[in-house]
Amino acid sequence: MFLSARRRFRPMRTAFAAILSALVVTAALGITVSAADPNPCEPKPCLLRFANQPKTTVTDGTITDEFNSSGGAIRVEIYDAKTGVTVNWNAAVTLTLGFKPGGSTATLTGGGPVNAVAGVATFPALKIDVPGAYKLMASSPAASNTPLSGRFMVSDTVEECTGPGCSFTENQGFNSYTTTPKNGTAGADWATTLNLPGLRISCEFAPFNYSDLRQPNAVWYVYDDGGTSSKKNVIVIDKLIVQETPENGASKYRVCYTSPVRFRDRTGNWAQPDPWTNGPSAFFGETWYTGLLPDCGSKKNPELPCSLGFVGNSAGDRIGTFLTPPGDPSYR
Repeated sequence: MFLSARRRFRPMRTAFAAILSALVVTAALGITVSAADPNPCEPKPCLLRFANQPKTTVTDGTITDEFNSSGGAIRVEIYDAKTGVTVNWNAAVTLTLGFKPGGSTATLTGGGPVNAVAGVATFPALKIDVPGAYKLMASSPAASNTPLSGRFMVSDTVEECTGPGCSFTENQGFNSYTTTPKNGTAGADWATTLNLPGLRISCEFAPFNYSDLRQPNAVWYVYDDGGTSSKKNVIVIDKLIVQETPENGASKYRVCYTSPVRFRDRTGNWAQPDPWTNGPSAFFGETWYTGLLPDCGSKKNPELPCSLGFVGNSAGDRIGTFLTPPGDPSYR
């Protein structure tokens, strides 16, 4: 109405100048370009793509393209499918959770909608409030596709190795879990969460039938040094938990292990995919293998992963130690 009113009192050239000025102001204010605006990708719709990928970060930390919020903001490009070139279009782009564990209550904040600048939408304040495995999904009225990002973790604890001798510990209540790389590498990434919400790690299935009542902790972790170092892992189960566990002698405890890398279980056979709808395979969106670990035995170089067993201490705790090979778990 404003522009049409101006046309009644001013020459057409002035009216055109007013319209042009108004359009420039609209773009400067960042007002969303609607799907009805001219499509620079005609005759086919534009497409979206992730310019960079999210990486593991701490729960409620800013999600960036480097470990533990140390990198740049996640960016999504609007591009012409025919030429592959990013288009100069300021349409709105939105990020949502494209994959999350079943039943998860996780919420993504900072996902927009955000107006692209010269075809690139930037998301500097992405956060997820519950630890887990996720993928982001991009969408826009300017594009016909909804691409997914790579999978990444949000974890309660994320740290970096400082070099030889580095070690990492996660505590929950009186229980603890410690990973010590055989050859610590400065800058190697470590992330862990005890009892990931919505994840069932269990060996209560044949041929093991190891009761869930005997599994007081579930630990997810990754140590990423490019697959160069095996790891020694120690679980401490507090006396209070031990007293609640049936048949709680140290020799009765086992390590129920799950990994995306197949391994030989306590039967000597290759571990099988977990059978649970809320198990690691469903949680991470790819096949994971689960079973009780075999004993390491007396061999100097046993096949990994394997268990060195559990012992009791004077406080009544149970302390279990197991070894894992380089690159395993390999999920990032």
